[in-house]
Amino acid sequence: RKRISERAIRHNFGVWQQRAEIDRPLTFHNLRHTACTNVWRATRDLRLTQMFARHADIRSTQRYTHPTAEDLEAGVNDLPC
Repeated sequence: RKRISERAIRHNFGVWQQRAEIDRPLTFHNLRHTACTNVWRATRDLRLTQMFARHADIRSTQRYTHPTAEDLEAGVNDLPC
């Protein structure tokens, strides 16, 4: 009943990726970034994404949005003009 350390988790995560033959290894920060991006894409709410990421400054959260050309097109098409 011994707790696993953060260092052991990070090591095991790397080992699992090697066993899965992942070409470009991921870090836990990559997973956090992906989760935040997915929240933004699902909600299109930057403030909600900021709360999810627990960022103090919304400018930090803006890095997670990754708007695409399709996002721009959809935004322009939704204009009432």
